[in-house]
Amino acid sequence: MFGAKEKSEYGIFDDFAFRDYHLLKYPAFSTLNPFGANWFYYGPPVLRLYDYPIVEGEGPEYQDKSSQVWKANFSTNIQAHKYHEIKAGVEYTYLDLENFIHFVPHRYIHALDTGRLIDQYHFHPKEYSLFFQDNIDIRSAYAKIGCRIDHFETGIPDSDPETVISPRCAFSVMVTEKFLFRSNVGKYTQPPLYDHVYQYYNLIPLPYHLYRWLPLVGNPDLGPEKTIAYEIGLQGQVHRNLSTTLNIFYKDISNLIGTRFVLGYPRDYVRYQNIEIANIKGCEAILEFTNSLFTGKISYTLSWARGTSSYAEEVYDLYDWLESYDTLTYYAEEYYLDFDQRHRIFIQGITNLPLQTKIYLFGYLGVGFPYTPPGAEGQTEERNVLKHEFQKQFDCVITKSFRLGKVLLSANLEIINVFNTIYKISEHSPLVSLGLIDTLCFPFEYDFHNRRFYVPPADKNHDGLLTREEQAEAFYAFAADMEDSTNAYTAPRKVRIGLSIAF
Repeated sequence: MFGAKEKSEYGIFDDFAFRDYHLLKYPAFSTLNPFGANWFYYGPPVLRLYDYPIVEGEGPEYQDKSSQVWKANFSTNIQAHKYHEIKAGVEYTYLDLENFIHFVPHRYIHALDTGRLIDQYHFHPKEYSLFFQDNIDIRSAYAKIGCRIDHFETGIPDSDPETVISPRCAFSVMVTEKFLFRSNVGKYTQPPLYDHVYQYYNLIPLPYHLYRWLPLVGNPDLGPEKTIAYEIGLQGQVHRNLSTTLNIFYKDISNLIGTRFVLGYPRDYVRYQNIEIANIKGCEAILEFTNSLFTGKISYTLSWARGTSSYAEEVYDLYDWLESYDTLTYYAEEYYLDFDQRHRIFIQGITNLPLQTKIYLFGYLGVGFPYTPPGAEGQTEERNVLKHEFQKQFDCVITKSFRLGKVLLSANLEIINVFNTIYKISEHSPLVSLGLIDTLCFPFEYDFHNRRFYVPPADKNHDGLLTREEQAEAFYAFAADMEDSTNAYTAPRKVRIGLSIAF
């Protein structure tokens, strides 16, 4: 459920109540903010644009969603021959999905209408799976040959079900007494999120009065995302306490879900589609050490991740509903994706100390993720051409166990980000560019008789007149304070203490 919480005194275990969605108000402008910020105009005289502080109202919509998932499965292992073990099984999933979204009326969005708009549906999608695998073991050679069949039904009338056949094969052989060569290739599927299938689909065709809203609409014909993965590797023991693994991997991903603009009547929209692609490749080296006092592992990965979209809604975010979005033509091009990380190292270690005490150590080092620098007027020529700074983080967990009769007590101290290293991981800026704010953006002055636009916090000299300079200063402070930089940086050090009791 998503909405506005009713103000009340709630206990720790009390469920809070949501305000009746009929009483919700659309977020609106008001000067009743700590800075007394007012309207802000910018742009050429022929096309005046504006921003303003949104400090009243609860939210643009109310949501009430529920889901129930019922699963059943059966599997069996049969030793059909001394060289063949057969694994087979079936899976069935039944979902009960209900959705109710009430859009809060607003005269700017719902022109010439009361604005009553509701997206409500109740569907029962089903998923069926059948798998079969033959495990072959002949002397020093091993193979796994199998296939999985997935069948998806959305429950929407006139929507065709989707069936995907995914063959898989793995092979390994001992090349020496201590080293194993292995390889595998397989096809894998990922069904779409059901929100991407049903969202706002019942509203098509969109009402004419939605002239300021470009919705992102679900697609009942979405198919599963498909991956073909290849991997070869070598693993074995190089010393009595030391083993290693070397892997090379390659993944081709197709039918990725993205978004594209759709010309519609009477209103246009953006729709989810199976239209994006991606490719991930690289190699990995792992070194493991084990003895009675210490167990440790260190891994290094070199990888490349390219594709046409880093997340499903990326293209939708390019459309600005305040501009003439219907003239924007999007051309898909491959680039290094947001999660592309060329080099990374993971370190894990467990130290056994006396008195049933253990120390767990975790370390991570990696180059920064790519990002797109903003260009002139927020435009960009190329995506993800720069990288954030190199990152490293170390975590530690200390556990101590002791017995009191038949009761086992365990205490642990967890320290995340031991050295409190903080890194920038995404770009951030104020909601309004501070460089745009000057006295020319505030063409009017207000005295204390104007109850709507005169606000004492912005009147610095308290002379009863709100000048253009004072309005600019108030809006500058408001915009600077509204900059959300919290999510642009990694989390600081966190310490947690836990206690468990086992009988």
